[in-house]
This record gives sequence, structure tokens and C-alpha cells, in this order.
Amino acid sequence: MLTDDHENILYTNPAFCKLLEYCSEAIIGKNLRQFTNRVEFSTYQVNTYLRKKGIAGLFQSVLIKKDGTEVNVQISASPVMSEDNALICIMGIVTDLTPFIKVGLKIPQNSVKL
Repeated sequence: MLTDDHENILYTNPAFCKLLEYCSEAIIGKNLRQFTNRVEFSTYQVNTYLRKKGIAGLFQSVLIKKDGTEVNVQISASPVMSEDNALICIMGIVTDLTPFIKVGLKIPQNSVKL
């Protein structure tokens, strides 16, 4: 997934679409706010601030599927910067934590959840 500095989705791959049960046309151009709850969205905003500073991060979150159910995810987010250190976009790799949770594995957090 690629987002801009206002949490608007610029690109998504088929795996992310399958995770949320939407087609790419229904996701691209939308704001992440539409796929999570208010508390989680504030976490995205804080993380976007860090990406603007050039800082990559790993955090856990909750996304909301098309049917309204929540899915626990881990997001590895990295800034894509221009030569003059301006943020071009944010590249996020989203991992569904459901299989890990189902078997009772604890997922360590490498970053503090804000």
C-alpha cells in the first residue's frame, strides 16, 4: 500500500484488497480513516508525522473490512523521500495477524503504539 502525507491511499495490491474484501477501485483515492476507527486513525496520523521526518516504523493496528468486521494487522511503514528529503509517499506492508492470534501466539511490538 502507498499513501500520501494526508493518509490518502495512492496504491494497493491484491493482497490488501483481499484482506479488506474490497476491489482496488474502492480503496484507491480513499482516506485510511474510512478503513479504521477513530482511535486507530490517530495512530496513523502520528505515524505519518514520523514518516515525514524520514523515520520508518512498525506498529499494530486494526482495519475494518467491507462487512464491518475488524482485522488485527501489523504495519511496516517506510517513507519514500525525494533527493531534497521531502516525503513523496509512504510504503506500508500490512500483515494480517489473525492466523497468529488464532493459535495463541503473542506478536511482539517493535515500536511503541502511540
